[in-house]
Amino acid sequence: MKFDPSFCHNEREVESKLIVSYLLPKLGYSLEFWRQERKLNRFRLDFSAYTDSEVKTDVVFEAKHPNQNLNDHLQQLKDYMLKLQIPYGMLTNGKEIAIYRNVGNNILRIFHCWGRKIEDNIDKINSLIGKDTLARELKLIGNNMKIIAVYHNKGGVGKTTTVVNLAATFSKMGKRVLVIDLDSQANTTFATGLVNFGDEEKDDLKDNY
Repeated sequence: MKFDPSFCHNEREVESKLIVSYLLPKLGYSLEFWRQERKLNRFRLDFSAYTDSEVKTDVVFEAKHPNQNLNDHLQQLKDYMLKLQIPYGMLTNGKEIAIYRNVGNNILRIFHCWGRKIEDNIDKINSLIGKDTLARELKLIGNNMKIIAVYHNKGGVGKTTTVVNLAATFSKMGKRVLVIDLDSQANTTFATGLVNFGDEEKDDLKDNY
C-alpha cells in the first residue's frame, strides 16, 4: 500500500501509520529489531532500531505532529544522536522526512523528501538507513580496528599526555577507544582524574582485581 500523508492526523498516527506500518517493514526492521518508547539514560526515544543487538541503537526515529515544523525539533534529535552516539536519525511529521548522520559528532542532514514522495524515494532511504545496508556498513567498521603504540624509554617526555589527547580526539569523532597504559608511576587513569590517588598506598584499584 502506498503511503499518503493525509493518513496522518496526529503524532500517534505518524508513529503507527508511517513508521510502524510502512517505514520499518520497508527498511527491513522486523519486530525483533526495533523498540518503541525506549528509555536510554535520561532520554526516551520514539523508535530505536538496530541491526544486530539492541544494546546499540543504529537509527533513532522521531515522530512529530503533522502541523509541527521539523526544524523546531532538530535540536532534540541532535541531542539524542550526540549523547547516545547514534549513527543515524530520522525526523518526520508525515508531511516530510529528514535523515541525519552523526559524522565526528557533527549532525549532518543527508536526505530530505516530502511525504507524498516517500514511495518514490524508498530505495534511496533504504540505501541510507536500511537494516541490510547498515549491517554491512557496521561490519566493515567492526573489522577495521586500529592499534596505536606510543613508546619512549625516557620519562617525562609527554607519552601519557599525547595518548590522552589522541584518545579524546578519536572519541569526539565517534570512535570507540580503549587506552592501555603500562606505567606504574603516572598512569592514564590517574592523569585523567578517574581515580584520585597519589601513591601506591592509596591505590585501591589493584585490590579489586
